[in-house]
Amino acid sequence: MIRIEVPEINPDAIREAVVNAFCHRNYYLYGSIDIAIYQDRVEIRSPGKLYGGLIIERIIKGNVSERRNELIAELLHRIHMVERWGRGIEKILLAEPETRFIEIGRQFKTVFPRKVIRTPQVEINRTGTKNNERTEESSGDFKA
Repeated sequence: MIRIEVPEINPDAIREAVVNAFCHRNYYLYGSIDIAIYQDRVEIRSPGKLYGGLIIERIIKGNVSERRNELIAELLHRIHMVERWGRGIEKILLAEPETRFIEIGRQFKTVFPRKVIRTPQVEINRTGTKNNERTEESSGDFKA
């Protein structure tokens, strides 16, 4: 018997979202790039909204890009973290079609829905015997 690793969310989509967060964030705003893991989703948040008048719908429709951080974008391109300009969201959606992109407050968020896995949970009472068996969604909310 061998174990086959099947990732819950496509690693290339996650990688692309993290690279986009570093490449396009607004470094004038206080804050950090955060990865938050919840029961039903994974969020990658970065300070700053879309740059240069772009809107989410326009980015999804075509390969458009406005680079806020030219030097960082060029560096990421040279080390092959960025293949082509304006292709990041397309790559994410090809790998994870249910991904959402949200501008809220002064942040841009990429939200990957998670597959909810149901696992049996057994309660043990004080005497060490089992109470009724029930099913709950696995894992709790936490922030990475």
